[in-house]
Amino acid sequence: MIEFLQKYAAELIAAFAAILAALANWRVVQAERRVRILQKAERRTDVLVEIEYQNAVIGKLALVTAQKIELLQRFPTVLSFTDSEMKRLHSNLDMLRTLKSQEEEQRKLGELAGGGNNVTLHHQALADIRRLRVRLEAELENETNHYSQLLEAARDKDT
Repeated sequence: MIEFLQKYAAELIAAFAAILAALANWRVVQAERRVRILQKAERRTDVLVEIEYQNAVIGKLALVTAQKIELLQRFPTVLSFTDSEMKRLHSNLDMLRTLKSQEEEQRKLGELAGGGNNVTLHHQALADIRRLRVRLEAELENETNHYSQLLEAARDKDT
């Protein structure tokens, strides 16, 4: 028995090392698979969060736009404005309603863009969504400031 162990000890150790290496490799593959799944979930979450931020800004912008339209209609003689301004506001409100009605489709597209294997597509989609949100936030800031000015003017002229 001792002769057998001495004769085949190297082969037994090599076989045991090969089994351990295969096991270690299998565990690495499993860990990489889990990491990829987590990365997909994180990308999908990033896109969906940006879409939700964008939808919130769209809702706020629609509200401010509707308030401006109502204010201009309520005080037409007090506040000077042009027909083109009213048309612009109605056009903006229609566009915002369209964007608001597409929320569910945007979420589905966001899940597809964020959950896929193409990281470049994910980054492009995320950048596009962020650019649109930044533009909408700038527009919201402008419309809010203008609405506040109109509201002050209406209060001053009404009293």
